[in-house]
Amino acid sequence: MKTILFRALAVSVILALCFGCVRMETEYPAAQPEQPVAHEKIELNLMLNSPELDKQYRQMKDVYEAYRSNVIIQMDVRRDDYGTVLKTKLNAGEAPDIFITSAYNDNYLYQRYLYALDDQPFIQNIEPALLGGVTVNGRIWGCPLLVQSHSFIYNKTLFGAAGITALPQTLDEYRAVCEKLSQNNIQPFATGFADWWVLPQTFYPSMSDVNSGDYHGLLEATRQGTVKVGELPETAFALDVLDLVKQYGGLEPMKSTFDSQCSDFAAGKAAMIHQGSWAEQTILNQNPELKLGYLPAPRLNGTGVIAADSNLTLRVYKDSKVLDEALTFLNWLITSEYGKCWVPNQVKQLSPQKDVPVPDTPLSVQAAEAIKQKQTCTWWIFESPNDIEQPLGLALQAYVSGTRSRAQIQEDITELFAQGKTS
Repeated sequence: MKTILFRALAVSVILALCFGCVRMETEYPAAQPEQPVAHEKIELNLMLNSPELDKQYRQMKDVYEAYRSNVIIQMDVRRDDYGTVLKTKLNAGEAPDIFITSAYNDNYLYQRYLYALDDQPFIQNIEPALLGGVTVNGRIWGCPLLVQSHSFIYNKTLFGAAGITALPQTLDEYRAVCEKLSQNNIQPFATGFADWWVLPQTFYPSMSDVNSGDYHGLLEATRQGTVKVGELPETAFALDVLDLVKQYGGLEPMKSTFDSQCSDFAAGKAAMIHQGSWAEQTILNQNPELKLGYLPAPRLNGTGVIAADSNLTLRVYKDSKVLDEALTFLNWLITSEYGKCWVPNQVKQLSPQKDVPVPDTPLSVQAAEAIKQKQTCTWWIFESPNDIEQPLGLALQAYVSGTRSRAQIQEDITELFAQGKTS
């Protein structure tokens, strides 16, 4: 029940963030005057994921190094092997000073490495309801970085060319749209299936109606063995969604990566992809004139949703040799005028901070409207057993490649959800 109440409150806060802003600066404010610093050089190591934000990360790095002239930031930006490399570094005693993980169950997975942030001034700048995903036993173990969304994204021009005027919401409607696009020689989907992380993101929104949205209760029941997730009808439905994407995903759906998925979509080679707010600028940089929008992910109960949540989390290594500088960096990122504008203006996604503008981009605006209309689901998969995302992604990858049968993947899903600790 606490989980449900928190989620409802968090969604309402995100809505207030989105609609409480009346305008957005087109340029960043100048960096604050450089603060007095010691003469000794300080090296601050950051390990970050989401390489599509590499340009934005490096601009942030340059501004901070100008602000703190004795600081050199070493930045390691990764995607597919991020979790594996991070754990290797942590186990070897080579932890970065600041690193990114998910929220929720990652609080437990990484807690012995984390510095608590309760007493940091910047915490007052984060919307309180969005701190729930980084709070354990009253202590705050991370800093929410972004409010992100994901679902199917469609090319409005290609839909119009195929004569599609009614947007799909149910699986049958999606299938009809795919058939109509195919009849007009338009490839319906670019899959992204070569990247394991695309599969869980495509999968879990379409089963988010499971257990009437009580995910904590579901996960506890699976851990106790009273529910087998792989045998649930919502799971079978979500697998049907993956089957549809594969069926209409071109001649080589298993070779489609995130990069090729975005480039094919931007070039008009595919009418739909399942991606998120992080892909929007990648796509529009390749085709600024593209008219795109979200479609709701279909669910068994006949309703469609967009997944929206604050999950990407900055963590501070508790044994960092430059702990004070790591905390100075986070306080600067959240409280400085530059930092307040960095997410909405440069990253062009929704921010978890108080009183910051909403970016005027198609997916951000549509996600905000979906939140207003209560047509979203949370990123509930991250409340699941420790480390489930990558094993689930690899299992689903085996399924869509044909190396695991439907019966086998259902057994795999049951086993994965039954393992580990729930939050």
